[in-house]
Amino acid sequence: FHDAHHIMIYLVGDLAFLPLEMLFVSLIFHKLLEDAEKRNSLKKVNMVIGAFYTQMGTALICALSAKDRNFDDLRKNLIFTSDWSRKDFAAAVKTVEGYDYGFSSLELPQLKDLLQQQRTFLLKVIENPILLEHELFSELLMAVSHLCDELCARADLTALPENDREHIKADAARAYKLLLKQWMLYIEHMKKEYPYLFS
Repeated sequence: FHDAHHIMIYLVGDLAFLPLEMLFVSLIFHKLLEDAEKRNSLKKVNMVIGAFYTQMGTALICALSAKDRNFDDLRKNLIFTSDWSRKDFAAAVKTVEGYDYGFSSLELPQLKDLLQQQRTFLLKVIENPILLEHELFSELLMAVSHLCDELCARADLTALPENDREHIKADAARAYKLLLKQWMLYIEHMKKEYPYLFS
């Protein structure tokens, strides 16, 4: 425009803000990539969670819920339908968190057999590096693994002292609560991402 003075002023101004603009663009781009990677990782984690429940999680829920003296009260709040919204799933998770877990008695030898049969599978799942980012499922695996260790450490489960029985009941209640909570979150994910599998 035949005005070298103003061209130089605008050029210097643009160059001065260039690093800042690059910083903003790279931060936004990095955030978008990070979010995409997190979504992809979550899908992989949920595949592992699905395999866990197929292999042993649902059987463990059945074994523990059969001895839960208050299960009927809990059950009516967890029967999900295709009409459930995010709010319904959140309410179910809240119910699971606030539930009073109590076992009248546990069939410890049968529970030990169930967990021992799946011990190799459990160890393989625990070894999976993508689970490090999923805190709840990692906690669930540790609780189930600890319950398995406690049961396997005792040769005779029919003649345990009362304090041992109470300790194992507490471990079972911890695993049971995490199993149910993770199950509800997994079902919500299936409803949203894979409706044909959810049905």
